[in-house]
Amino acid sequence: RRILAMPDEVRARTFAKFREGTASFPSDPQVLRRCEYVLRIADALRTAYPVNPKMGGRWIHQRQKRFGGRTPISMILEDGETGLAVVLGEVDCTFAWDCTGSKAVSVAK
Repeated sequence: RRILAMPDEVRARTFAKFREGTASFPSDPQVLRRCEYVLRIADALRTAYPVNPKMGGRWIHQRQKRFGGRTPISMILEDGETGLAVVLGEVDCTFAWDCTGSKAVSVAK
C-alpha cells in the first residue's frame, strides 16, 4: 500500500480484489503513476530473467553496487516515487532513454 501511495481507506484485503479484477485502483494520478512504475519494473525483471521467474524477486532484495549498496526494495520504500523511478531506470533502459529526451534518429536515405 505504501509503495503505491494508496489512500488510507484502501484496505489490504482490497488488493485481492485488484488481482481478481473485481475492484479498480483509485483514480488518483499519483497512485496510477506508481502502479505503472511497478508494472514496468516487474515486466523488465521478467524480460531480464525469462528462464527463472524467482530471480526478479531475488534481485529486488539484493544489495546493488549501483545503488550504493542499497537494495532496490529499500530504495522504493524509503525514497517513494523517486526510488521507483531510479529502480525502473536501472532495469528498463527504455525508461532511462525516455527520461533523457533522446529521440531515435533514422539514418536511412
